[in-house]
Amino acid sequence: MMPKLSAEELKRLLLANALDVLDLRSVSDFLTGFIPGSINLPSDEENFTGNLRKIWPHPREVVLIAGGSMVPTEVLSFVQEIGGTVKGYASFEDWKRAGYHTLTLETIKIEKLLKNHSVFELVDVRTEEEWLKKHIHGSRNIPLSKLNLLAHELNTAQKYVVFCAGVYRGVAGAAKLRAKGFDVRYLPGGVSTWEEKGGTTEEVRS
Repeated sequence: MMPKLSAEELKRLLLANALDVLDLRSVSDFLTGFIPGSINLPSDEENFTGNLRKIWPHPREVVLIAGGSMVPTEVLSFVQEIGGTVKGYASFEDWKRAGYHTLTLETIKIEKLLKNHSVFELVDVRTEEEWLKKHIHGSRNIPLSKLNLLAHELNTAQKYVVFCAGVYRGVAGAAKLRAKGFDVRYLPGGVSTWEEKGGTTEEVRS
């Protein structure tokens, strides 16, 4: 049986940088409140394993934040399949009740971004290969797998919009920068939404 960790136990482990936190709640719930440093992938995501590989490129021990009272047993298998190990699970509500710090993540509507994109620096967290094939004009590519290493290159006084091609890498990247104190917003749909609404994209030809 998967052990449940108290908020105090989880706090101690996070302070020691001993593991990661994977939040299994819905994206909307995650955006309105999450544990600093956590990543989000809803447990009911159809392609759970494929998306988990993308948002968690360096698997290690992890604590799961349950979307309900229990964690689906298949999630444990998915984590193990990509090389991670599950320490246990915890409750976001318990974390809040303990008075520990939480963060929120603001989204930005594509219409607002198209009108005011010069206000923001656009950070594309897809792979370099994806970025070279097609990217938003003027965007900066920092692959999610390198974001922790390269975040120091960003300006804390700048406003950022973070995105991918769809949902989960963009949410993960924005949450990472939010936890580091950056002024950041998440663009739902990323490059796909930008292009659908008439935004300019380009490619880098060798």
